[in-house]
Amino acid sequence: MLMSEEQIKKAREIDLKVVFGDILNGYTEISSDILDENPHYIKHLNIFDTVQTDKLYDRCYIKAKTMGLPTEEEQVKYLNKEELWTSKNEAELEDSRLFVSNLRMTKSKLFLKSQINPILKEIESGEEKTRKLLQEKINLMGYTAESYANKRSNEIYIQQAIFKDKAFKTLSIDEDKFNHITDSQLKELTTDYNDSTEFLTLDNIKKISLLPFFCNYFYLCEDSPMIFYGKPVVDLSFFQAELFAFGRYFKNLVQESKAQPPEEIKNDPDKLMDFYEMRRNAEEVMEKLEKRTGESAGASSLVGATSEDLEAMGYKKGAGKTLSLSDVASKKGGNLDMKDFMDLHE
Repeated sequence: MLMSEEQIKKAREIDLKVVFGDILNGYTEISSDILDENPHYIKHLNIFDTVQTDKLYDRCYIKAKTMGLPTEEEQVKYLNKEELWTSKNEAELEDSRLFVSNLRMTKSKLFLKSQINPILKEIESGEEKTRKLLQEKINLMGYTAESYANKRSNEIYIQQAIFKDKAFKTLSIDEDKFNHITDSQLKELTTDYNDSTEFLTLDNIKKISLLPFFCNYFYLCEDSPMIFYGKPVVDLSFFQAELFAFGRYFKNLVQESKAQPPEEIKNDPDKLMDFYEMRRNAEEVMEKLEKRTGESAGASSLVGATSEDLEAMGYKKGAGKTLSLSDVASKKGGNLDMKDFMDLHE
């Protein structure tokens, strides 16, 4: 039986509540055939844990070099010498990254949806090209000291992040057992770990920060992590810190904006950020025009905005009727004055 759109939305919200609960607890339960049948808990990383992971990486990196594995720098030089991945290929990869970065910068300064949509398509195309080039390079690089250190330190971290208790006192797999674990068992444990934490993503954290079950509590904490979580900032997991940061970010956007976003995007963090960014850019342009009282030439850059553009920025007048800058401008001979722009805020 197919679920209705409302049922799907409700199911997703329930899933995000589970993720929210994990973030508040600071751990996620894990089940694995490598572990016993009792509950086991993955501790969420905090700033102190990252210090240990950095040390792990350094130790594994040194070991990799003693094993004779080349560094990435050495491998790049070798590939260039063999003409497998040349300086020209590297330049193409960097140019692709810079192209996408510049497009994002351009997008951040625009406010017309009709201008932004084509740039979004270019960004998507540019990111795909970058991914393909990077994957090609990775495939050619092979096993380096850095890749070994990343893989091995991650495996050791997984072992040191799974506990038998919620207080994180007793490891589920002690060092002796871990030293005797087989490669296939380690691979299975890594898969189970990744499956258990797959919903702890930045995208889901942003979504949670917009939903009522989070906001109803967050708006009461006076922007204080201590009030919300009951512990100092330095003791927060990275998930807790990210959630709090996004909660404050969206709260400030709502409080500072002069417009309400369309209902259909209120729970979509990326579209919501785009909405507020477009609105802010448009208001900045209008503020500059306000400082040029009597000078209407600068407003010509806004002529041509469609009704869809203005609606996307929240500019409406009357019973849902969208005001058109191009229509107003045409009546004024192609130019808009201060009063025309002020009318948009009535």
